[in-house]
Amino acid sequence: MKAYLLIFCIIIFSFPALAQQVRISNMDAFNFGMWTGGTLRADDPTCVYKSSGNNRYVITVTDNSTITPNAFHLENPTRTIEIPFEVRWRNRPTSGGSVVSYGVPTSKRRANQNSELCTVGGLSSNLRVRILRADLEAAPGGYYSSELQILVQPQ
Repeated sequence: MKAYLLIFCIIIFSFPALAQQVRISNMDAFNFGMWTGGTLRADDPTCVYKSSGNNRYVITVTDNSTITPNAFHLENPTRTIEIPFEVRWRNRPTSGGSVVSYGVPTSKRRANQNSELCTVGGLSSNLRVRILRADLEAAPGGYYSSELQILVQPQ
């Protein structure tokens, strides 16, 4: 009598859906220095990369201010005085852009799909911060700051 040893092996390959990846880079801090008059504005050309699919993405911008919820503000170190500011986003790396509402997901386009750091194809967008003269004049002298949080998601 012969005995047979049967080894049965099943290999199942799992192919997870190819997830789209997005990345934002080339962002710099704005340092307005000492204010001497006029409206302040600064632009920061940035890189938004999307790995696959169309070139659309969604941004959501908030900040770390605490006095007035759901609005962009610079605050003094003791968080007792605030200065409102405006955030704009443009689908090109040139100045300007459309106003971004605090915490509202906003559809954008023209993500770079060639290079994660935009070294091929160039930068893809622009972040602008604007602080109005009237708001600066209304605030007492001192140091004011805010930190933006920008969430980028595929669309």
